[in-house]
Amino acid sequence: MAEYVLGARDAVTARAVSEETRAIRNDNDQDLKREEIGCPVQGSEVQGFSPHGSAVLAFTQPAELRQARYFKTLLHAQRAQVQDELAWHCSRLVGLKGSNARGCMRHLTQQITEKRREEYELDCLIEALRQRFFPSAATPRKPARCFDVEVTYRRGSWTIHIPDIDATTKVCQRDQTELAARVYIAVNVGMPIREIAVRLRDHERGSGR
Repeated sequence: MAEYVLGARDAVTARAVSEETRAIRNDNDQDLKREEIGCPVQGSEVQGFSPHGSAVLAFTQPAELRQARYFKTLLHAQRAQVQDELAWHCSRLVGLKGSNARGCMRHLTQQITEKRREEYELDCLIEALRQRFFPSAATPRKPARCFDVEVTYRRGSWTIHIPDIDATTKVCQRDQTELAARVYIAVNVGMPIREIAVRLRDHERGSGR
């Protein structure tokens, strides 16, 4: 049972987060450059449609585009900060492995969980801006990995079992299971939530796994 994050991946998780941070910053810089090139609209109606254009973008005013670029840059900066904090928390957790500081490890695990959720919220906001204002720069991101998840109703709550990482967690409502599973997996394997997909399967209590 996975009680704490990282498990057998302790030695690589913090390094992976740091590498992910550098890669994302490079992607962010490229995105901003593509957006400058891919958004020539100057407040007038565009005749016809480009392969990546949209009817909404055709009527976008220059001031709206400037605001969108400003907020997108701000969101990228916030995401980079979250990535730095994730790397720091993971490094601290790695340093505590093998010690008796269980309370501190549990607290760090919770902080990492919160940071992964914050990272996911920022990813959703950034993608929404891309699709609304910069469709030529928006590229679909498919989940990198898919996990099977077993969901069982027990004593007023839903138990989520993830066989691939031999881990279990609980939520109060059925509609919370997908995101809760993705968050839990992200924390344990050291991946962004947006790169994780799950296949939910209702599991009858008492049946064999």
